[in-house]
Amino acid sequence: MKETNLTPFGVCYDLTRSPFKSTWGKYTFHFSSVKHKESFDSKLQVRIPWLNDSMSKRFKFEVDVSQIAVFQLYCQVETRGFYVVDEIRGLKWRDRESLTLSGLQANLRESSEKPETTTEG
Repeated sequence: MKETNLTPFGVCYDLTRSPFKSTWGKYTFHFSSVKHKESFDSKLQVRIPWLNDSMSKRFKFEVDVSQIAVFQLYCQVETRGFYVVDEIRGLKWRDRESLTLSGLQANLRESSEKPETTTEG
């Protein structure tokens, strides 16, 4: 097992060796201290619906930006570094500059009518 190298105040500056982790979906977020992890965990369930609601009001249609909300919160809470692992694909981000979020998809709401299609020809 890896040695964690905690300071006397319980901080781990090498996030790749940190024992403080939190998982959301397929992502594991690593923290430098138990305080940062607990802050992330406690704010997460408020941040996601808040940002989804904020973006939906802004654009006047339903928007799910949960993934953006989670990564944004991580960047705000973890101030001593950045280390996130995609447990499915095995990708590891060691800095926020190497991260690109993409892939929003348009979906039909169940209560809506089917979208009209046009055929040119």
